[in-house]
Amino acid sequence: MLKIIGGRYIDNPEFGEDLILYKPVPGERQLEALKFIEENLMVEPTWLYRQDIMDKTRIDYSYYVLNFVSTTLGKLFTKASEVLKTEELSEAPFSYDLIIETMYKSIFESKCSKRGLTRYERMIQNEFITKLTIFGENQTSNGNGTGVLYKRVISDVKSICKSQIEKYPGTLEASHYQGIINYITIWENGKQSSILNNLQ
Repeated sequence: MLKIIGGRYIDNPEFGEDLILYKPVPGERQLEALKFIEENLMVEPTWLYRQDIMDKTRIDYSYYVLNFVSTTLGKLFTKASEVLKTEELSEAPFSYDLIIETMYKSIFESKCSKRGLTRYERMIQNEFITKLTIFGENQTSNGNGTGVLYKRVISDVKSICKSQIEKYPGTLEASHYQGIINYITIWENGKQSSILNNLQ
């Protein structure tokens, strides 16, 4: 599915053949691939990691899941240049903004009305914000315009975290969201002492 996003079909035309050497994967097909990833990664795959089986085997799946989630999210972020190129050539363009917005809405915005995040949901939120800040610092992001997008989403995430803390004070979720705010604050100001200023 990752190959489809920002992908291109390659033809090898012979002399006289009316074929295009590089043809972008249609936007509809890329959207289908993104929806598949959303449904099977951004939303907790409870069918894959069944609690009853883990209770019996006493296997902690978090390491394997974290590695898979981190790798897949990272690959989605690195699709920027490929998607931006195909967006220029495609008749029905599929935008990179849509990838980031889909991740943001599934991983953060959809949880606003929910109390009691699962371990998986907390984990993928942490990974998402980590990837946002890492790629937001990448110089390439400033060159292709995605840096502005990342910073806007980071600001939106911070606003959601603040509202969730106010909504569910003293809970595990509040501590989780405060941790994300602290992480963003350090990233924004470049020093840990900025957390103390944020608490005043």
